[in-house]
Amino acid sequence: MVIGFLVLVHFSFAMLLGHKNAIARGKSKYEVNIRQKGVTWESENISMIFK
Repeated sequence: MVIGFLVLVHFSFAMLLGHKNAIARGKSKYEVNIRQKGVTWESENISMIFK
């Protein structure tokens, strides 16, 4: 029960910080135009591979 509460607190803080970050950043998003040498497509898109 305590672990569930701590997970809920952790999730709440993550959402709060993400929201504050979005407000501070405004409409501009992170933009990366330069590909680093030695970085493969698979390592950049790892979340798409394992879905």
